[in-house]
Amino acid sequence: MKKFSFICIIMALFVFTACGGSSKNENKNENPDSTDTVSDDDGDAADTEPDTTDADTTPEPADDSDTDSGKASECTGISFDWSELKKYYSNYFVIGEDPSLRLEFQQNAQGTVSAGEYDLGKGFNKNYKTCSECLLVYENITEVATKKLDYEKTFFQESGTLKVDSVDESGNIRGSVEAKLIQVTIDYDKYTSTPVEGGECLEIETAYFNTGSCTPDCDGKICGDDGCGGECGKGCGELACNAEQNACVPYECEPLEFEDEVRIMQQSAFYYYVTYAAGNAAGNTSLRDQLIIGFNELTELQTGTVTLSLGITGCAYCMSFAEDMDSNGHQNKTYSQESGELVFEEVNEGTMESRGHGHFRLVEYNDNKVPQPGGKCYEVSNFKWNTMNHDN
Repeated sequence: MKKFSFICIIMALFVFTACGGSSKNENKNENPDSTDTVSDDDGDAADTEPDTTDADTTPEPADDSDTDSGKASECTGISFDWSELKKYYSNYFVIGEDPSLRLEFQQNAQGTVSAGEYDLGKGFNKNYKTCSECLLVYENITEVATKKLDYEKTFFQESGTLKVDSVDESGNIRGSVEAKLIQVTIDYDKYTSTPVEGGECLEIETAYFNTGSCTPDCDGKICGDDGCGGECGKGCGELACNAEQNACVPYECEPLEFEDEVRIMQQSAFYYYVTYAAGNAAGNTSLRDQLIIGFNELTELQTGTVTLSLGITGCAYCMSFAEDMDSNGHQNKTYSQESGELVFEEVNEGTMESRGHGHFRLVEYNDNKVPQPGGKCYEVSNFKWNTMNHDN
């Protein structure tokens, strides 16, 4: 199993940046003293009991007699403002900075959360490597030689009960927890937790939580994240939301013209028109700029006006503009239509041959196939084509 980066959650609590990972089921963890990643060769530990012959596996927990009131009185009580427990990712929740608490759910490969009552001190939950429901507390921030933040003390559950009364559609949870945690070290190559000999212990008395009580924060925001997993405003229409400015970004478009020659190309059942920017005017004028107007296999050309809408997938008439395309077909920037019209004046029935004109706006897209906030834009005001009597 794979643990979410320990350093990531520490940094996230202080600089509020995400690390692109999610859980021990999805990403390798990182040893605070090393950046090497290693594979987990033990398979999915959720299918088997921890191997007690492995020296790295946590010993069997002590008898109930070891957790009697005399022993418990040696533990330090610790409390958090449980109203501040918030979903940090789909399958784990955090409170606080120093100390900080993290509640993970690793019940299956997707790390989804299910309602139920869970014993934190039995079976798979006895060790961080194999836990399905995992409770950790970190104390005392330090800075290691690599300039990364670390915690001087780590605590992991030894016993206790976690109750999840309900899980809503957004993955927020309501329930309670009471637990005893003992000081451990965690091998972030194998994800194994090992009790610290003579280490400290903490107690959490019964605490109630409800992460679904988040209050959206959209003050001064036209768009963007509301802090509760939703979006502010009603979207940006044909524009994009700039996450840093929390505002819809207007595009300042440059004029662009295309060559008169438009050719029909075919690939399998798909047809498309191909032409190039006049004078290679987009970007570097020493490299060609190619426009493709694609038609899906069900498209049947007819005379009339076609309205173009924002989108790079699922469109019947899809434009893809490659700025500064080299001899290997690689481009510097990619654009697609934002708005506009294509007017088919004449169509050769039963073929993809046509003649017409149009106008449209091309906006820059990023690798995630969405408009690039603050990206470039081209305005094409007088586009003409005539593919009649051209060979397919």
